[in-house]
Amino acid sequence: MLGHYRLVLRSIAKAVGVTHPAILKQFGSQTGFLAALAARQWERANERLQAVGDDVLSVAMADIGFAIEHPSEFRLMYDHEIWFFATSTHKVGSPREQLALRLLEEARNRNYLHVMATFKRDHDPLTVRLVAALVTGLSFEFVNERLYQGDAKQQLKHAKQLLQMALKLR
Repeated sequence: MLGHYRLVLRSIAKAVGVTHPAILKQFGSQTGFLAALAARQWERANERLQAVGDDVLSVAMADIGFAIEHPSEFRLMYDHEIWFFATSTHKVGSPREQLALRLLEEARNRNYLHVMATFKRDHDPLTVRLVAALVTGLSFEFVNERLYQGDAKQQLKHAKQLLQMALKLR
């Protein structure tokens, strides 16, 4: 299910025409490499958020849409082992690992702050937390195909209906 655990840096090095030590020098370790990849995915998600309107439904749908359209990247962004590494060894890893992990944290924080600022304009703090948790939970349910199976367009339509129902309940 999580293909990035089968990732082999030597294969990547060969595919891009560099040596394995060159990748290690750049990222410090496989975890540093994955953290850099996850940071890039957070940046892509942030770019998507910046491109949509600033109402709650548009921002929520942009987040869920990113997850549905890029499930592997979404899983990597929320990978618990990378985040455990980021929080437990942030000061211990190599300078390259520390840089990748810092970039990952900064990208995730930018996403979180944008989403929260958008939600807070229209809702009370409890609703903000509820909608943020709902968006993340729905994203995982769609990515893992537990909630609704179908093509991306159908999944997005279903997600929008669920979000609209939740926002009416407040």
